[in-house]
Formats: sequence, structure tokens, C-alpha cells
Amino acid sequence: MGKIKDKFASILYPPGVTHIDGKQATALFLILFSTQLTLTTPFSYLPAMVTSFGYKDRDRGYYAGMIASSLFVGRFFGGYFWGWLTDKYGRRPILLISASLTYIATVAFGFTTNIYWALATRFFQGLFNGVIVVGRAAFAEICDDTNQAIGVSLVFAAWNSAIVLGPALGGFLAEPVKKYPKVFHGASETFFTKFAYLLPSVMIATILLLGIFMIYFLFPEPSEQLASQNDDTDILLEETEASNDELKKPDGEKQTYHMVDQDEKATTSKFEDANTKSVDITKCTSCCNYVTTSSLFLLISDKYVVLVTIIFGISGFCIIGFSELRSLWMATNVKYGGLSFSTDKIGIALLVPALVAVIMQPIIFGRLERKLGGIWTLRITLIILACCTGLFPFIHVAFENKALVWSLLVILGIFRMISDISSRSCIALFINNVVYRDQAGRANGFAFSVQEIMRVASPTLFGSLFAWAINDERHKVVFPLDYRLPFFIITLFLLLILLLSLMLPKRVNEPKQVVTTGTAISDDEESVIGK
Repeated sequence: MGKIKDKFASILYPPGVTHIDGKQATALFLILFSTQLTLTTPFSYLPAMVTSFGYKDRDRGYYAGMIASSLFVGRFFGGYFWGWLTDKYGRRPILLISASLTYIATVAFGFTTNIYWALATRFFQGLFNGVIVVGRAAFAEICDDTNQAIGVSLVFAAWNSAIVLGPALGGFLAEPVKKYPKVFHGASETFFTKFAYLLPSVMIATILLLGIFMIYFLFPEPSEQLASQNDDTDILLEETEASNDELKKPDGEKQTYHMVDQDEKATTSKFEDANTKSVDITKCTSCCNYVTTSSLFLLISDKYVVLVTIIFGISGFCIIGFSELRSLWMATNVKYGGLSFSTDKIGIALLVPALVAVIMQPIIFGRLERKLGGIWTLRITLIILACCTGLFPFIHVAFENKALVWSLLVILGIFRMISDISSRSCIALFINNVVYRDQAGRANGFAFSVQEIMRVASPTLFGSLFAWAINDERHKVVFPLDYRLPFFIITLFLLLILLLSLMLPKRVNEPKQVVTTGTAISDDEESVIGK
């Protein structure tokens, strides 16, 4: 058994890479996987749920879209809040609180009997789901400089596993009385007829509960001092007064000090002007401490935080847009440029590339990022991703050759998914690296909120664009204004991310280091901590 474990570790970890703590990584993986299931599992039964509310078939898409989008709206409002909380009180307690609240909202969603209850509980599922924000920051803390790429890959492996398995599990477990009449009879038949969509929620809640227990018992707080760090103003003032005399320099000298190391519990800036006139250190310290620990101002004032957040938001916009288009295009009739696939064929076309990508991507990405660095890895994977996205609808040309169609779907799907997960892993790395460690939660929360609000618009936009593109009654359908147009639009957005990546500084390849006393700081290297 030990030899098998060592063999697997040698495949996952390149030479010189520190091994991640297996128990902590497993606990984080499971809780991220289970919370992501809350997003994906209902996709397969939302249309049937809306019909059960009494709405007509032609209205199903509208109301199903409202229910799905309400979760993204909740995530938008909760993202930064959970990031702020985890920076203030630590990763472990906020993981437990967020996961527990998500557990309650998930079970409540299972008891849905009308559109209003569905919208409310779905919104609270998104609002309470800070696990996605906190989990990324927690992974950053259990990793070091050598293995952070693998840690981020595991985050996206958890998410993508849920994306693949969630809809399938929802389809199997929803409306169990209709699907398994021999199993449900008597009181259980009456109960699960009334609450036909409870079973998928119970399944998610069970996995989530297991994740909560694993976090509680196996995931110690990596930084115990985080809870008191932001409120230690008295200690900061004492340290400031004790060291004030040591900071005075001869005329003409000016130095900036960033004591933001959370291990030292100091977040302040000290300086003197050119005439050696002392600045009011106490007021400066209090002001800087407030800005660096309590305000969104720090994040939006840092141009690289804003840049990475914009890249992250556009990336999420493209992900949801392509996911919507891919299934829609495969289900579309051949005469309109689709493949006329049934739901089971669509499931297979999505499942096979995803399974291969989830296994291969951490191995490939860990080695590629270590050899080339995050920025070049992002650029290479974006080029591959853009090419695969633009070429995807051209599979229709070979629709008469079923073997060729399936081969192209699998091959392009594998390359696209590996490059997709890898590019997002790079961006997630940059979000952690562009700020100091004790700001990682807020940075992830801010980026997450921006991405979620962009995700709300993506399905409607690209779905409507696809419908317009194949409608020969409203316009003349000619290349490129045909079924391929929405895919080309996504490709252009991916190329926009590629252009924006040229503005990223090299320092985002590594975690942001604390600047020691007397070290000069250039404008490009300096974060807005205090000047």
C-alpha cells in the first residue's frame, strides 16, 4: 500500500515539491465539492420543478432561469462579507459557520412547493455559501511556494467534479416516486410525492455534513493569531512608541516600513519627512490599521488587485456562457447547425472529457506552472482554450460521420477542459499572490462577488444570442452570423483576457512577501498599505 501511495505521490508532485497534508486537503476538497453540488445538482430537474408549480411549458425556461440566477445574486452579496470574516476570525471557524448555514438552506430548498420558496431558499444557498471563498484562502495557507499550484488545482478539481456529477445525481434522485415506485410506497410515497425534490437535497446535505465533521476534526486553524490580529491596536501602539526613536534618519533620507507580517501582529507604516519632522505616528498607525484590516478601499486602490479581479470576472463570464452554449448547441437540430443529441448523449459528451481532465489537469498544471511560471502558463492555456472554443461548433460539419463527431467531441473537450481549469487555476493563484496572506480572504471575496454578478448575465446573453443566430426568419443566416457566432464572441473575450495578462507584473507568480525594514519599494511593487 505504501508503494502505491509513493508512486501516486511521485506522479502528482514534481521533484522538489512539498507534499500537501493529505487529511487537510481531503477535508477541504470534500467541503468544496459538496457546496458546489448545491449549484449544479438542481440543473437537471429545475424545468420539472417549475412545471410542478403549475406553470406552462413555454414559461419553464423563464422561471427556471430565475431560480438558478437567484443563487448567483446571493453569492454576489455574500462573497466579500465571507472573505472579510475569514481574514478577521480565521479560516476554520468561518468554514464551519458558512457550511452549517449552507446545510440548513440546502435542506430547506428540498421542501420547495412553490416558486417563492424556491427563489428564497436558493438565494440563501448562495448568500451563505462562503465556503468557496474561504476554501481558496485556506488552501493557500496549507500550501507553500512549491505546491500552491497543485493546491489550487485541487480546488478546481472539486468544483469540476461537482459540475459533472451534480446534474446526474439530481436527475437520478428527483421525483423518486415516479422513477422507483417499488421502493416508495405507503407513507414514504405520500411524503416524497409532496416533496418530490427533497432527496437530492438530502444527498447533498449528507455529503456536506461529512465535510463539516472533517473540517472540525482534521483542519486546525493554520494561523491561530488571525482572530486577534486585527484588533491589537494597543499592542501596535506600544510597539510604535518603543521603536519610534530608532526610526529617525538624517536629513534627506526617507524610508517606508511595511510591518504587515501576521506572525508579528503588526500592520503599520512609519516614516519621516525630508526635514526630519516627525509625523504623528499614532494617528498614522490607527488610520493605516483601519484601512488594511477593515476596508474595501485597500483592494480597489491596488491596480493589480483590480486587474486580476477583472480577469477573474471575465473568465467566469466565459465559463458559464460556454457551458450554456455547449449543451444548447448539442441539443439543437442538425439543420440549424447542432448535433440533435438527446440528454443522455449530451451527458456522455460532457462526462468523458471531464473525468479525464479532473485526473490529468493537476499533474500537467503542477509541472507546467513550476517550469514556466503562472503568467506564461496562463497565456499558453488561454491560447489553447480560445482555439478549442472557436473550433468547437465546426464539429457539426462532420455530423454524418458519428465516429468522427464523437472523437472530436472527446479530444477537443479534453484539451479545452484541461486548459480551462488550468487558466482558472492561474488566476486563482494570482488572486492569492497579489495581496498579503492576511488579506487573501477579502481578495477572494471581492473577486468572487464580481464574478458572480457577471455570471448572472452570461446564460441569458449567450442563450439569446444563439437563438437569434439560428433564426432565419429575422435575418439571413450566413457565416459568421450563424450558430458559430456565440462561440466566436466567447473566443474574443478569452483573447481579451490574454491581452490583459500582458499587464500583469512578474511578482504575481509568487506569494506577496512582507517588506522588511529599510527595503526600498518601487511603485510597481508597492501595495497600498500606507505611504
